[in-house]
Amino acid sequence: MSVRRTFALALSATLALTGLAAVTPPVAAAADTAPYAVTIPPLTDPSKATDGTVEGVGTGVQFRYGGSQTRWRSLSADRVANAPFCDSFFTFSTGDTSVCVDAGDYAQVHDFATGVNAVRGVPGGADRLLPVVAGGRLVQAEPDGDGVTLVLLGYGENAPADLRTLLPGAASQPLVLAQDGDDVLLSYLADGAETAVLLDLATGALTPLPAPPGATQIRWGALDAGRVVLAGGTRPSEVVVLSRADLAAPGRKVTLPQAVAATPAHFALVGDWLVVQAALPVAADGGEYASLRAVPLAGGESRDLGVTVRAGDRIVPGPGGAAYVTGRVGSGPWEVRRVATGAGGAPVVTRALSAGAPFARENVTLSQGRVVARTAAPDGKTLLQGYDLATTGAHAATATWS
Repeated sequence: MSVRRTFALALSATLALTGLAAVTPPVAAAADTAPYAVTIPPLTDPSKATDGTVEGVGTGVQFRYGGSQTRWRSLSADRVANAPFCDSFFTFSTGDTSVCVDAGDYAQVHDFATGVNAVRGVPGGADRLLPVVAGGRLVQAEPDGDGVTLVLLGYGENAPADLRTLLPGAASQPLVLAQDGDDVLLSYLADGAETAVLLDLATGALTPLPAPPGATQIRWGALDAGRVVLAGGTRPSEVVVLSRADLAAPGRKVTLPQAVAATPAHFALVGDWLVVQAALPVAADGGEYASLRAVPLAGGESRDLGVTVRAGDRIVPGPGGAAYVTGRVGSGPWEVRRVATGAGGAPVVTRALSAGAPFARENVTLSQGRVVARTAAPDGKTLLQGYDLATTGAHAATATWS
C-alpha cells in the first residue's frame, strides 16, 4: 500500500474520531461532516531522479511510480492529485486521463482536469484492452475468424455509442504506436508482414499506411496533426515521414545518427524536428543515460539539446505540439523538461516541473488539527514538516513550517 493511501486511511479514521472536518479532491467544498483525504507532497532530493515515469501530459503531468495508482501534478498551479486507488496490473494514461482495469474487468477512468470518474465494463478483460483513451472511448481488440475486430467502447455521461471496426486478416493483437487526440497509430501482423493503420476514434474509420521500405516489423511511431512517423525494429537507423495530406504517398526517409540508432526507439515530433535519445557511456553509478537530441525532418545534422535523460524513458507528447521528458542539465536538478518550437523554429528546452527523488517518510502524526510528517534524509538527519488542516471552507493541508 502506498504511503499516500496509508496516510489517507489513517487520517480519515483519526478525523472521524476527533470530529474534525474533511474533503475529497477535487477541491469543491464538502459538508463539514464529510470525511476527506489530503495529499502532502514529500520532500525531494533534486540530485536524484524520481522513480516515477511521465505517462501522460495535458493540463498537468501524470507520473506512475511502479504501482497502479497515478499521481498528477498541475502545470499551471501548485496542485497535486491522485487517481482513485485501483488494485490492478493494467493501467495506462493519456493526457489528463488515467485508466485502471480492476479484477472485476471494469475500467475506472479518471479525468484529472475535471475530477470526473467513470466506470465501463470491459467484456474481454484487461488482456484485450488497448492503451487508448480519448473522446469518451476505450478500445478493445477481439480476435475472430476474419481477423481482429476493434470494439470502441463508450464511457461516461452521454457516452458515445459503441462501434465495431474490423482489421481484416489481422493475426496479432494490434500494437499502439502513438496517439494524437482521436487519431491512433496502430501496427499489426497480417499475411506474414506487419502493417500500419490510422484509426479515427470518433468514426471508427481505418486508413492504411505504407510500410517503411525493407522493414519486417513496425514497432515505433509518432503522430501529429500533419505527419505520421514510422520506424521498424527495436533500434531503427532510419524513420519514414508521411504527410497526412497524402497518406498513400511513400513518404520521406530520415536517417538517424548512429548514437540514436543504438538506443531504444523513444521519440516525439516537435515542429519540423524529431526529438530522440542518443546513447551515453554507462555512468559511474551504473545507470544508463542518454542525451536528448533533435533530428531535422528536412535532413541535416542533429542538435544536442543539452539535457541528460534516463535511457528508455518515454518522450511524451503534450498540448501545443510540445514533448515532455524527465532530465537534467549538467549536474543540475532532475526536472520534467518541456521541448517546444522556439522563435526560430528549432526546439527549445524549458523547465516544466521539479522531479527529484522523494526522501523516505518515516511517520505521520495528527494532533489538534495539525499534521506533522517526519522524513529521513540521506545524511542521517530528520526533517519535519508541519501542516494545518482546514476544518471549514475549502478543506486543505496548509504548510506552516518545515
